[in-house]
Amino acid sequence: MITLNKNLRKNLVKVILVTICMLQTVTTWADQITINGIKYDMPDVINGYVYKYYQYAGVNCVHASVAGVSNDFAGALVIPASPGKITCTTFKVYDIRVVEIKSSACDGNLKITSVTFPITLISYGKTPFNDCNFLTSFNVEEGNPAFSSLDGVLYNKDKTTIVQYPINKANPSFTVPATVNEIADHAFDKCLNLLSVVLTDNVTTVGDKAFAHSKIKSATFSKSVNRLGYGIFIGSLDFKDIIVFWNDPSEVRTSDTFDDMDQSSVTLYVPSGTKAAYLASDVWKDFNIVEGAGITGQYFSNFVIYPNPTTTSFFIECENITAIKLYDMLGREVLTQPANTRTEVNISHLPKGVYGVHVLSGDSVVGKSKIVK
Repeated sequence: MITLNKNLRKNLVKVILVTICMLQTVTTWADQITINGIKYDMPDVINGYVYKYYQYAGVNCVHASVAGVSNDFAGALVIPASPGKITCTTFKVYDIRVVEIKSSACDGNLKITSVTFPITLISYGKTPFNDCNFLTSFNVEEGNPAFSSLDGVLYNKDKTTIVQYPINKANPSFTVPATVNEIADHAFDKCLNLLSVVLTDNVTTVGDKAFAHSKIKSATFSKSVNRLGYGIFIGSLDFKDIIVFWNDPSEVRTSDTFDDMDQSSVTLYVPSGTKAAYLASDVWKDFNIVEGAGITGQYFSNFVIYPNPTTTSFFIECENITAIKLYDMLGREVLTQPANTRTEVNISHLPKGVYGVHVLSGDSVVGKSKIVK
């Protein structure tokens, strides 16, 4: 029988306790770890040594970035504020605090269906969910200081910028909320189901490649837009129609905006009396330009029309309306029908072209738009 002296027994107990504590954390000499299928980079941890740490409510923390997921990860990606703890070479324990999603982090993952941001996440890299073709929604924990979500769409905190529209969100049409003034770079990139986007009167900036490689067929830009980024429709092969409201095309700044687009195959609808100005512009002259009588740019955040363009019928969603009227480009009324919150309008009997849509509440016109057949 082996008998341990008192001091040796004490030291052995200490070793066992330290080992138990370490088992409850992650011991790593690497700057990247995987916890519950999520990969994290820790740039301030090198070879097991913590070069920089932060204090939150008196707790020592190291910052971490979501760098990807494991190959077998599937379903809802719920990013925790703190996925665990680490011990370093000095046996100090630090909380892991997730503050960022890195650029291209989950690129090409075909199993992620939704993403939830923790309250600690404040940085979003370039296209971290590129080609995540089953992603239908973003959710943000209440109290996050940098981001928010509405109906599955990712915004900045005060909803003045659309950061990312989920690639596989089912809606065929999207009207930008009235709070938004900027569409971020790549915001609608590669969307699979979205066919039409209407920018409300507060939007001023459309970022680079905002609608690139998508299924979008039609876009409407109000007069408030003063900048269109690089290649906003690049790779969007189904794109057919643009409706604009600038009386002078120089009112909007462009930067190779229509790069890689066959402009001759796209119809550009411009306000009455402005065709000559657009034909004289190097940026716009190669479009198939059509003057649209009655284009006024009057859009409302609660007014949705889809699909647009259409071949047979379209839907209008708007509260407190009683009737819908359609007008041809000569201003002649061609259709009128009763309406409610969601109304289908059949235009299969009408010839191809652009029609003005007037939405009425009683005898008052409360919204105007265009439908392209």
